Amino acid sequence: NTPVVAGASVGIPVIPVCGGGLRTLNLEGNSFGTGQTYQWQSSSTINGTYTNVSSALVVPLFDINPTTDLYYRAVVTCAGSTATSDPIQITIRNPLNGTYSINSNANTSATNFKSFEDVVAALNCGIAGPVVLNVAAGSGPYNEQVIINAVAGSSAANTITINGNGATLTYLSANTNERATLKLNGADYVTVDNLVITAQGTTSSQYGIGVHILNDADYNVISNCTINVAAGSTSPNYSGIWINASDNDGIGGADSKCDFNKISGNTVTGGYYGILLSSDPTVAKMNYDTVINNNIRDQHIYGLYVRGTDHALIEGNTISRPNRTITGTYIAVYLNGISTSLQVSKNRIHTTHGAISTGTDATTGISSNNCDATAGNENIISNNIIYNFGGLGAQIGINNSGSDFALYLHNTISLERQVGTPTSTARAFYQTTAATGLQYRNNIVTIKRNGTGTNHAVYMNTPATAFVASNNNYLVAGTGTNRTGFRNNTQYISIADWQGGSGSETNSLAYDPLYTSLATGNLYPNNLALDNRGIVSSITTDITNITRNAGTPDIGAYEFAGTLPVKLLNISARFITGDVLVKWTTLTEQNARHFVVQRSTDGLSFTDAGIVAAAGNSNSQLNYQFTDVKNALPAANVLYYRLAMVDIDGRLEYSDIVPVQVSNEKFAITVQPNPFVAKLTASIATATAGRASIQLTDAAGKVILKQVQPVNAGTTVFDIDKAAQLQSGVYFISIEVNGSRFIQKLIK
Repeated sequence: NTPVVAGASVGIPVIPVCGGGLRTLNLEGNSFGTGQTYQWQSSSTINGTYTNVSSALVVPLFDINPTTDLYYRAVVTCAGSTATSDPIQITIRNPLNGTYSINSNANTSATNFKSFEDVVAALNCGIAGPVVLNVAAGSGPYNEQVIINAVAGSSAANTITINGNGATLTYLSANTNERATLKLNGADYVTVDNLVITAQGTTSSQYGIGVHILNDADYNVISNCTINVAAGSTSPNYSGIWINASDNDGIGGADSKCDFNKISGNTVTGGYYGILLSSDPTVAKMNYDTVINNNIRDQHIYGLYVRGTDHALIEGNTISRPNRTITGTYIAVYLNGISTSLQVSKNRIHTTHGAISTGTDATTGISSNNCDATAGNENIISNNIIYNFGGLGAQIGINNSGSDFALYLHNTISLERQVGTPTSTARAFYQTTAATGLQYRNNIVTIKRNGTGTNHAVYMNTPATAFVASNNNYLVAGTGTNRTGFRNNTQYISIADWQGGSGSETNSLAYDPLYTSLATGNLYPNNLALDNRGIVSSITTDITNITRNAGTPDIGAYEFAGTLPVKLLNISARFITGDVLVKWTTLTEQNARHFVVQRSTDGLSFTDAGIVAAAGNSNSQLNYQFTDVKNALPAANVLYYRLAMVDIDGRLEYSDIVPVQVSNEKFAITVQPNPFVAKLTASIATATAGRASIQLTDAAGKVILKQVQPVNAGTTVFDIDKAAQLQSGVYFISIEVNGSRFIQKLIK
């Protein structure tokens, strides 16, 4: 055709090309004719001098591998007529290297990207060194879906860091295969820090995952981000973070191949799952992923879901549901399917029904379901604190369902619902389906639920399960039916019963830990009867990273102080003209706050009689006294007094108990020597003959001996049976005669 029409130059693909990448030049709107030729030229400027880069071609298609930004045009010739096409600029993207900004309020430049989409396009050309991308504070919000695929050149040295500076990335997805606001699809060595990530979806036809990591994505870090997904949804379409093997199924797919990823310091709110780690363990586990120090809130079913991992670390997370009003059966940490060398430690699980105290759905703190490990590769659940579940439904602190080689060490579990009248069960440790290699050691359990439900510290539902338990503390004191243990279809009420029936629980106890403040979540124990009562295990630090005593660790999640900074020399109580005068002397004091004088009519249950301020700090003897006035005294023949010595941190220690006769009945009892080595002698002085009932218990409350002794009017002296046969330790003797009781602490 004449005249010749050159048309416009085009590049395929139309996006900027990576340096060294193939680009095809072509024309559109041009004429065609027999013998027509096309010769491509380039220039550094649009109106500059053009140089031939091709010979005369019979078709307009021409491949180039540009390395710099150039303009290209075609000279079209036919039958002696020539025309030149409109130029096209081919922009080259070289691999990123260095520091850049992301700022929607600034123009695109060599160092600034206006959007995350532009960043992703640049990353598609790879990196040539460490890359830092600083999101401008106050910029955005960025309403876009960000999918980062494998980036050429990324490595342990050449990392990609996105500093969010509190900016917001938000997206609404209706694509089941692209559900996430931020997706790392095979990307390695990417760190995303301090970014607000919101998944906007709310309906059943929409999807919302905050962060999705899959397809062999390794060594990535999501840290200090705020991740928000549908707060009220009950659908698994919505989750905070997935690390898994499927685009559209949290626990679907085979081998995720996602290893060494770290989820740290984030706040994850809402969704069906909070954080999910899943790989098919029958194909391959994912290795050395960590989820640490996150605040995981208001999920529907699972706070943390872990499946198919090796050497995963779940540590220091706080998991709660303070604001969720639509609830279902809830498991804060769910370990489902085979995992090995898994550590679940130093997590705080609490307030599961903060906004719906009458919810009847069941709640479990940590549950292992067929999460089998092997000898030498045990899964260790340690130093966790579980408390304040709320709701009226059944409660389980830690559950094991057919999960071999699980070690439960140094956990503190408090099931102490005090609102409403639940009729459901409460079990601190629950086990069902045969398992082997289980250990329960150095744990503290308190159950003080009101209502009429049945409470168990330990419930072994499957007789065939093999377990070892020792050095635990179980206090079960709810208003319902209280049991220490259950096994072989038999209920065991006291700790002594459970020790005999379980064939285990050596050195286990039944004390009130005296938590510093259960209401505020401070479960630091103050009962020094629990001090140094643990057995050495592999756990060398406590929940606050304090180093544990290498020889006699404390039980529970805290390693607590062995002695308070008050050294008490003596305490006495005398009945004088209707009042009781309590006197005591301290040898030294350090940071002491006050003394609480406590009285009892039976030597067991004490109430506060008064408070006396302490000197605070002293290296010399100090004398104190308190008068319990006549009008305040309860009716009794004998009263018992003790001191609660409190320091400035709120920790306390109790003194020995001293009795005082407050009736006209002549009554005096002594037991000596104390400490004793072999012989132990009691002396009872009473005005009336009768029978004395003597009971000796160990520090755990186990009855060691019972003895009945006739007493005469006047003084009766007799020996305590079998005292010489007792092992060294702390004991308590109770002597009851003529309606009065005497209690004394003894040391052998």
